[in-house]
Amino acid sequence: NTSREWSMAPDLSTIRTASDGRSWTLGNGLVEREVRFEPEHGLITASWRSLVTGTDFMQQAQQAKSPGAEFSFVADGRRFQGADGEGGGFRFLGMAIDDTQPSGKVLQLRFEARALKLQVRVFYAIYDGHPVIRKWIEIRNLTGALVPLSHLVFEELNLAAAAPAELQLSAFYGVEPRELFI
Repeated sequence: NTSREWSMAPDLSTIRTASDGRSWTLGNGLVEREVRFEPEHGLITASWRSLVTGTDFMQQAQQAKSPGAEFSFVADGRRFQGADGEGGGFRFLGMAIDDTQPSGKVLQLRFEARALKLQVRVFYAIYDGHPVIRKWIEIRNLTGALVPLSHLVFEELNLAAAAPAELQLSAFYGVEPRELFI
């Protein structure tokens, strides 16, 4: 029973940094996610795997060279993306790994926008024995002026559990049938 394995998993959370200092792997024996900062492309998720089933949810996106944006937003009328493929809209400032409660690890990645005085921190948390990775972002305005912020997206990945021809989606919302955009 897979759910029993998850609830009884003794696996401890780990975050490993690659030798180049710009790639990190978060894992706990159930799930594993590799994020990478490439100066020419920005921040991307290179892989996101279920270690229980062996499925890499990013495999198709990587083959299509379309991993998606780790985050995006509009500030002062300009669009900013964690990965933009146009020389990278952010400079990497540094990282930190800390313990978090209940029993896990958190990775903090710090960036600075090239086009506007903004700093972005991206946080990834992984917990012992849980098949999830939590994520949130923090945006700091260092311009000294008000900067309108809109269209905030903190995760836009092209995850796929299988080939499109092998997937089936059934959805229904409320009492009335209605078109859903999923």
